[in-house]
Formats: sequence, C-alpha cells, structure tokens
Amino acid sequence: MEESAFRHDQWLAALCGFLLVVALVRHYAPRTALPAESWMLLVGVGYGLLEPLAVQLPTIRLNPEIVVSVLLPVLVFGSGRRLPVTLLLRSAGPIALLVLLGTPLSMLLIGLPAAFLLDIPAIHGLLFGAAVAATDPASVAHVLNRFPIPEQLRLILHGESLFNDALTIVAFTALAATAIGAAGLSFSAMAIGATRSVLLAIPAGLLLGWLGGLLVRRWREQNRVPGLTLTLTLPFTGFLLSERLLHASGVITVLCAALAFSHARHGPRSSGPELYDELWNFLASLAASSLYFALGAAIAAQDIAFDWVFVSVIALLLVSRALLVYGAGPLLRAQGRALPRSWRHVIMLGGLRGAVPAALVLMTPADYLYRQQLLAMVFALVAYTVIVHPLMLQRYLGRGAIDAPVSPPDHDIRETDTGLPPALARLVAASAWDLAAVAGLIAGLVFLVLEMSLAPVLLDASPWAPLRMIAAIGLGPEVLPPPAGFGGSIALVALLIHFTLSLSYAWLLAPFIENRRLAASTLLGAVFGLGLYLVNFYLFTHLFPWFEMARTGLTIFAHLVFGAVLGGSYRLMRRGAPESSEAGHRGRQENGSGNRQEGFAHRKSGPGR
Repeated sequence: MEESAFRHDQWLAALCGFLLVVALVRHYAPRTALPAESWMLLVGVGYGLLEPLAVQLPTIRLNPEIVVSVLLPVLVFGSGRRLPVTLLLRSAGPIALLVLLGTPLSMLLIGLPAAFLLDIPAIHGLLFGAAVAATDPASVAHVLNRFPIPEQLRLILHGESLFNDALTIVAFTALAATAIGAAGLSFSAMAIGATRSVLLAIPAGLLLGWLGGLLVRRWREQNRVPGLTLTLTLPFTGFLLSERLLHASGVITVLCAALAFSHARHGPRSSGPELYDELWNFLASLAASSLYFALGAAIAAQDIAFDWVFVSVIALLLVSRALLVYGAGPLLRAQGRALPRSWRHVIMLGGLRGAVPAALVLMTPADYLYRQQLLAMVFALVAYTVIVHPLMLQRYLGRGAIDAPVSPPDHDIRETDTGLPPALARLVAASAWDLAAVAGLIAGLVFLVLEMSLAPVLLDASPWAPLRMIAAIGLGPEVLPPPAGFGGSIALVALLIHFTLSLSYAWLLAPFIENRRLAASTLLGAVFGLGLYLVNFYLFTHLFPWFEMARTGLTIFAHLVFGAVLGGSYRLMRRGAPESSEAGHRGRQENGSGNRQEGFAHRKSGPGR
C-alpha cells in the first residue's frame, strides 16, 4: 500500500515538474535561436541520462501506440483546423508532388544505400527508408513565425507533413509485413492499398467533421464547454473509425474532419479570438512538447555509440531531400505552379524528421534482428534535423531572403484564388453544403432500399448481399463468401462507408446543378449516377475486384435512380431555401455589409457565442 502511494506521488510530482518545464521552455524559447521543440528534445535527452542515476525519477519511454493513436491525432487536428481550404487547393500541385515522390525517393536513395552500409538485406533497408520518409515541420514552425513568410509556403510545409505521414505509415506497414512477416513484396499492392486508404479516409473525415460542426452550430455552443468537449472527441473518433473499421488512413481522416468541422461549426464569423482556437493551440503545444520530450528520453535510453554510418545516412537524407525539392521544379513549371527559388530553400530546410519515424521503428517486434541498428540511425537523423536545421533556417531567413509578397494581416484567406476556373469557382461558392448533404442522405437511403428489396427478386440473392459488398471496401473480401446473412459489425461498416460516399457525391454534384431547373438537375443527376457506375464498376475494379460481380442491370438502375434523386432533391430544397441564406454562412461580414465572400453557403445560423 505504501509502495503504491509512493509511486502515485512520484508520478504526480514528475507530471508537475514536466508541466513546469514546458511552461519555462515555451516562455523562454522565443528568446533563443532554437525553437521550443528542439529544447524539449534536449531536456528529454538530459532526463534520460539522469534517470538511471536518480532512484526518484520515473522511467519515461516513447510508446509507439500512444504516439500514433493519441498524440498524432491531436497534432493533425490542431494543424488541420487552421488550413485555409482555398489556399490548400491552390497548393495541391506542390504538395502532391512532394508527398507522392517523397516516400519512393526516401526508400531508394536512403534505404538501399543504408542497407549496403549496414550489410543488411535490401528489404530491411527499404523498411528504414520508408520510416524516415515522414516529415515533421513542428520544430521550425516557431522559426517561421518570427519572419514574414507567405501563407502558401507555410501551408506547403504543413500540408506535405500531414499527407506524407499517412502515406509513410501505409508504406511502412506493407514493407514490415514483407521484411518481418511472411507476406510477399508487391509494389502494385502497396500502391493499391495506399490509394484505397486515401479514397476511404477523405470522405469519412469530411462526413464526421461536417456532422460535428453542424451539431455544434445547432447547439450554438462553439466556445462553451459542450461544444469544446465535442471537438475533443473528433480526432480520436475519426482515427479509430478509420483505422479499426474502415482500415483506412486515420491521419487523413482526422485532417479532413478538422477541415470540415472548422468550416461547418460557424454561421457568421467573428473577428476576435476564440476559446476554441486557444484550446487547440494549447493542446497541440502540449502534445508536441510531450512528444519531443519522450523522444529525447528514448534517444538517451539507447546504447548508441558514434558511427560514421550516421554521417553517411545524414548525407543521404540531404541528397534525397534536395533531389525531391529542386528536382520537382520542372514538373511544377509544366503545371504553371513554379515555386520561387527562395521557397524551395525553405522547403529543403523545413523537411525535418520527427517522432513518427522513431515510433514506426519502435513498433517492430522486440526480437526483430535489425531493430537496434535502425533505431540508432533514426535517432541520429532526428537529432540532426531537429537541432541543426532550425538554426540553418533561421540564419537563412534572417538574411531577408524571402522576397515573395506577403498577405496583409487583415487579408481574408477565403478570397484567395482557388485555382479553379472562374465560372466553376463561382458555382462552388454558391453551393450549399448542408442542403447537398441532406440530398446525399436521401439519395443514399433510396439506393439502399432499391438494392436490398430488389436483389432477392431479380438476382435471387440475399437482401444483405449489397451491404456485404459495400462493407468489403473497408473490411476486405473476407466478408463476401456465403452465408450472406446479417452481421451487426458488417452492417455498421457498410452504412458508414455508403453514406460517407453518398455525401461526397452530393458535394461533388451540387456546384454543377446550382443554376439549373428541376428537370435539368434531375437529368444531370441521372447522368452523374451512370458515370459513378462506370467509374466504380470498371475503373475501380483494380482496387475492389469483387465489383465485377455487381455489373448487373439492377446496379445500373439503382445508380440512375440515386443520381436522379440526388439532383432533384437538392434542387427542390435549394428552391425552397431563402435567398438570404446563401450569404449567411461565412458570406456576410459581421458589420452587415452584405458583401459576398468565397465559401460554401449555408443556411442562416446564429453566431452561438
């Protein structure tokens, strides 16, 4: 009993001491050359070195499950909630290139040479290359805040990190199954798995965030305890639903949920600070501090001796990053999205390696033959980039090298060009997300009723067969074989996937029927439904081969009805909505000027402060 009380007091005292250190570091770090995250890493290293010598200090270890499923969702939601959607669309080209090319380049240019240097099989080197592909600009964020950095450049750094983490986790998991397990290596299977993971995660996150934002707005509790408490559940709910039920990317789901929630939680915006923002700034800061402190303690706990291999791996990292950043220039120029040279220098220095690579390697089994070698190299890379690169970046920015125009402080980022054709951009701005979502739910329900009621009559199949086919998108083809009876978990996954896709299709169609009459909207919706059938059951059969079994007349008819109901119901609700509602959501300024701004229109809602 006394020993238990002592351990309780020990951990409580350690927690108080940690929070005190966080407060001191966050207060004094802006006055130093290093950012707070770098200082927390160094403090963690010091703690790890001191802990074996002091009996009173509890042991701190970097738990990979906590990093991936607790701290990472908090950091992703905290970053994603502030990403401007219009600027994100405009920066899609650079972000996509950095993400799609970054992981393969890291695997080839870092992983294979590292395997040669360590004299280990190539597949284990590729595993290391996949782990260190994950970037984390958190420790340079405070450096960037000290200088007038264009918002688009800041977004490229954060967008690359957020999407790259998701792709890295998928690639690492597939390679680990090959290197450590008994699975065969198939790069096509890896590509299909990554594509499927993203395609499921994006609509799931948008649906979850939109529903959460709509509920908070209906409650008018945006900055009170009920609304703030709901926001705390979103990242973890999205991560668990995506990873455990849909087997998709939890990181992408959390990111999309943050974007949709921040968009949907408000009627008219206020210009002053919000408790919502302050809360998530605090949570993200605390999560980052905990992450880097634990990472430092983990580095100190390893018996790592200096090896020239570390220097070689750091050089490989720099070469890989330089080839990615500067080599993508011609591709971006071909898209008309060329980046200034000074921006590329910042992206080069800002591509740091953080706790995600370490967490991935720590997730390997304890008896994995090359675990300690890979951990030592990961820790060397992390320590170098987190400490050295912020100093280099601050020196570079201090020379006033960034000469791109900076948006003035009062600039509304929603007025930024989205990169869409002007006519389409105006239609997107005029569309109503909430009405489109309701139309998607109606059309999705009609589709399910048709499939489940007519399948026994026309196809001599179980009424639950359509649900199992949909659920297989997330659970895999194992749920397809007979008996195709009812299963509670299978039905839950199927409904989640089906209505998530229905809402996504509704949001995609809405801008194109915004100014159409009812008959034209219904007809265009039917054509849209036919197009969905062709894409899903012919193009996507590489991802979901069992879709070939559903190429039937009933499926074509159900898709035609789905599209027609979707277009018609949206047009009917849009006709009945008051015109003033189009300016109610983020479109009318607080001073009542009535000037229209970019953003999807919503029905008028009170501010809920």
